[in-house]
Amino acid sequence: MLSKSYLTDPFKCIIGVLFLISAASASPTFPAGNGYVSPKWRLPRWQPVYDMKRSTALMPCNQSGFHSVDEATKYGLVSYDWSNAKDIWAQHHPMDDEEYLTTQADMVVQAITNVSGNGSFPSVPTTRVGVYRQSIKALNWFTTVREKVDDPAYSGWFIKFKNYSQAYNTSHHPYINNPCTYDKCSSLYHDQAGTMEYPGECAAECDCGDAPCGGYVFDHRNASFAEWFIHVWVVSNETILRRGISELYLDDRVLSWGISEGSGGFLNDTGMTPQDMADLIDAFAANMERLYDRIVAVGGFSWQMFDRDPGLMALALEQQQASISPGSQQGSMETGSIPVGNTSTCTRTHAHTDVAGPSVLQPVEHDNVCGVDLQTCCQTCDANARCAAYVFKEHEPYGINCTGTTSYCWLLTHFASIHTATDGTFGSKIPVTPPPPPSPVPPQADKCAAILREQYCVDNGTASQRAMAYINNANPDNATVLADQYIAEFLLTRGP
Repeated sequence: MLSKSYLTDPFKCIIGVLFLISAASASPTFPAGNGYVSPKWRLPRWQPVYDMKRSTALMPCNQSGFHSVDEATKYGLVSYDWSNAKDIWAQHHPMDDEEYLTTQADMVVQAITNVSGNGSFPSVPTTRVGVYRQSIKALNWFTTVREKVDDPAYSGWFIKFKNYSQAYNTSHHPYINNPCTYDKCSSLYHDQAGTMEYPGECAAECDCGDAPCGGYVFDHRNASFAEWFIHVWVVSNETILRRGISELYLDDRVLSWGISEGSGGFLNDTGMTPQDMADLIDAFAANMERLYDRIVAVGGFSWQMFDRDPGLMALALEQQQASISPGSQQGSMETGSIPVGNTSTCTRTHAHTDVAGPSVLQPVEHDNVCGVDLQTCCQTCDANARCAAYVFKEHEPYGINCTGTTSYCWLLTHFASIHTATDGTFGSKIPVTPPPPPSPVPPQADKCAAILREQYCVDNGTASQRAMAYINNANPDNATVLADQYIAEFLLTRGP
């Protein structure tokens, strides 16, 4: 549920960072896939530098081919998305996205090495390089993943379709998501959200090996999978153990209703029970904590570790829950238990407010959440012991099992933080600090440049406001970039 916002609060940070982050509209059903956010603070082992150019980051998605190395080296961090050069590798048999990501990274690393003049990659590079990996969705256009998806010996590493039969085909099956594409079928659960199946990205039937191209799902509950996931798939000689690569973008996460950025139908198609999902969420979190520690230990960092606020909010909520006393007017977001007293969500509402990091509660009666008013929404949450909060939307096209764009009541068991929004009323069974008012619209480009020159780009500049630049299209080469889906947060440091 990200929206365009402009930062003016005075933050202190080790390094000023220019973030390009997706600002596409999202809902609890289709949240932005920004990965696992840990409540634990981690800092990279990189030597801090207070340099404007090294304090910028770019995540390009150049589908038409390799991204311009000249543009990449203008930034302090360039992190390559899986879709980079997709128009090329999507036509290969089989697809080799993983190898193209490595090649793109090597091109930038070599350019940095050439500039150093001594034939070696500098210990404090002017540009750091990162690559994409998935944390929960097993994309089989990556070779390392495809080898496991196609090997029956590793089927226990993936979530399966419920009661799958070899008799099923593209037109005969009981699932929301088709287990077959053309003449290829798989008992391993997968959907087509974000894939490139013909007649989409491929000139003919897409080739991801023996199984259909799709978003399969890792089963983090499997102990042998966990070792492979950390030490082979993510931390490897193709990622941060490789010369010059020091960052990872670890996409997507597990929620109580399924997998972020999925096409829906996960619970229906897999038969996963609430306990199954709770176990999967716990195993996923445990593996990600181990992985994050390993990444930092080998000198790397993850884009998701830049995300401070949701993790801190979750930690603060846990601490608040631990301090709740019997008879308090607060409820536990972990257990859903509601103490005696006035805990109605109808009395704790915030207009124009939405949430980040939601865990959505599947509605029992759709008539209580689809096309309802605010009063019905809060009463529905009050009547459900597991509901800790809700977001009521007047116009919601992604309501669970609702038709059309109607009002919808999102019931939540957990959430990471709240923020201002154009459409949304938030209610909670425990007191939550209201979100700050919207930040002012940023200055135009010439005004922003003047602020930077006159107040920041001087020795020991200590302007009271932090500048924020909106990037409509940052130095495009031949990239197919939907730049209006990105915002830039420009944080400047005053030193330690």
